[in-house]
Amino acid sequence: RPNAVAFHPSLRSFAQLGSFLFLVQRPLLGASLSMKRAHSSPPPLLVISYEFTFSPFSGNGVLARSLVKGLLACGHRVHVLCCRPAPAHASEDRPIQAPEVTQEHATALSIHAIELPPDQGWRCLDKLSGWKCFSEGARMQSTALLSEVNGSAVIVIDWTGAAAWRAMRDARSSTTGTLPVCLYINFRVYASGLDATDVTAAWYNDLESKALDAADHALALSARDQAALYLLRRAERPEEVGILLPCLRGDMEALARSEVDAGTRAAHLPHGAAEALALSMLVDAAEAFAKSASLTAAAAGAHGVGRRFVSCVVRASNEKNPQLLAALFEETGLGDELARRGLVPLVSCCGPIAAELKRRVEAAAPAAVVLESFLGAQALAAVYSATAVNFHPCIYDAYGMSIVEAAAFGAPSVVNKGDAVGATALLGADGVVQLDLGAPLHALATALLNALDDPAGLAQTARVARNRALSWGEEAAGSKLSATIERMLSFSMC
Repeated sequence: RPNAVAFHPSLRSFAQLGSFLFLVQRPLLGASLSMKRAHSSPPPLLVISYEFTFSPFSGNGVLARSLVKGLLACGHRVHVLCCRPAPAHASEDRPIQAPEVTQEHATALSIHAIELPPDQGWRCLDKLSGWKCFSEGARMQSTALLSEVNGSAVIVIDWTGAAAWRAMRDARSSTTGTLPVCLYINFRVYASGLDATDVTAAWYNDLESKALDAADHALALSARDQAALYLLRRAERPEEVGILLPCLRGDMEALARSEVDAGTRAAHLPHGAAEALALSMLVDAAEAFAKSASLTAAAAGAHGVGRRFVSCVVRASNEKNPQLLAALFEETGLGDELARRGLVPLVSCCGPIAAELKRRVEAAAPAAVVLESFLGAQALAAVYSATAVNFHPCIYDAYGMSIVEAAAFGAPSVVNKGDAVGATALLGADGVVQLDLGAPLHALATALLNALDDPAGLAQTARVARNRALSWGEEAAGSKLSATIERMLSFSMC
């Protein structure tokens, strides 16, 4: 398994070095305290996450959910403060309950939801979100929640969770006891995904600097975000910024490990995808028959039985950049080239720019499958299992969980080159196909087609990626996170 909690190599002073070594290696100074804690139950924790199990809409909610499950598996009692959208904006909830977790773990979880008013939208994580209402609700619940984790730890997720934590901290009563240590987990350095001319970048940077100021320790999801957070620190006693690689979520891991035949898996394909898959294979078989070729071999295709999709399943939002795929269809004739290879584009159109993305894709690539609803685990598993290549269009992505999910089902991903996409740290350079997504469109289309024309190379990439994706699950990540919190608590007691 990878060493999922790592620290920045450049430390500015001897004192800072001592702090670093304490956190990472638990030296003798804190060992006795740690040994005393080891004989007691794991401490109760408060997790503050804007998005959680109520109408989840992004990878933030998925990852927060997985980390909480990992902490429950370590024996922690966990209180979660999160948002619930107004009924007008609600969709399907994803509660954490048996049999997904044991009954004991389910009873150790308490969720404290702040319902947003109807005028506060949902499905966004930027300054247009209901973050101010979240902070106000947190302030009102400060005394009650802090009493549950007196002297323990609070985990705040992203700048929205950090803003809510500062409101709680500032409103706390003098009778609420010892202030818990604060671990700030940054799921994405927001300004890193904005255009250089975007005037809101300074606003996000300020809130993320305040999040760092209020934290005793911080974690990023990638080396690139770790470096960006170091630049945003401004406290007199700068906290360390480590890296916690996100884990493959439990339901997807279970499905990926299950022995299911292709037909059973394909039965869960969304409407439109199953028909496109069957038609693609039928056309190949007919063409092979006309050429007196082997029907069995032809139906298998260059990418294996049933792997006919070139999929793009990121959220339809500007920061995820799915417009890149639409532009490739419009400007290069990529859709026709895919059809000649027996491949079918599949594009998820769920998110703030879904309508525009759908219009462009359908106009430029009429054969494309366009998915307009949120995909559950079974549907995602079916899509990934039928995917030849997963196209991840982000120029920058703090992590990219869909890349790891696709890998678990044997689908390799095309990602931007270098360290621009955090998931590359887990899968490795040989576990993804790295292309220059900022290249001219025709050059990018050619590079993508060249990759598709090398099925043996893709198969090797897929094998590497699958093994690494399945090596890092919820319990492993929860164990690393729990150990980090334990070291923080030991350090605070010295």
